[in-house]
Amino acid sequence: HFTRARFKVISNGRRWGKTLVGAREAEPNAFTTSAITGQPQLGWVVGPQYSDADKEFGLIYDSLRKAGVDKDSIKFLRNVDSGNLHIKTNWGFELVGKSAAKPESLVGDGLDFVLMVEAGRHKRKTWGQYIRPTLSDKRGWAAFTGVPEGKSEHSLLYSLYQRGLTPTAQLRGWHSWKMPSWTNTIVFPGGRHDPEILDAEDDLTK
Repeated sequence: HFTRARFKVISNGRRWGKTLVGAREAEPNAFTTSAITGQPQLGWVVGPQYSDADKEFGLIYDSLRKAGVDKDSIKFLRNVDSGNLHIKTNWGFELVGKSAAKPESLVGDGLDFVLMVEAGRHKRKTWGQYIRPTLSDKRGWAAFTGVPEGKSEHSLLYSLYQRGLTPTAQLRGWHSWKMPSWTNTIVFPGGRHDPEILDAEDDLTK
């Protein structure tokens, strides 16, 4: 959270906490304005399906309420089946849940930030063709989280993780992290040698 990279790519293991990390990365933007326009911020949570975007979306709403924002100050629409995921506060902050399965919905808005969730299941063109251009006007930031789904060049998470390791990309604001499941020592207090990790390792793919 304290790294000032514009594009953050996190390849993580299961039960690591990617949903919480994504939500926490986005939440402060509800209370700050765009550095470019001075206006309240607009962000998206984009999943392969609406159900994937819903997880971070719900956490962000819960955090706003816990922070003391009155319920009457937030317009909150949450219907995964109809693809209606929308938060709008009375001071102008907006958060919209999107599905990459409906690429026609991924054009039009100029964004301050985007969370690309389950990035291991996103296609590269979803980012390059639809999402990346929306960040240019406001110099918006993006975070990519997800479990690796192989080393295919078509995998968004894999390709961007590799980019974030290169010095040239790092100078342009990219940064990558590899966070295995056992680095979440709340769930796995024994770390790499936690009995649950060792047992699961016998069943999971490499």
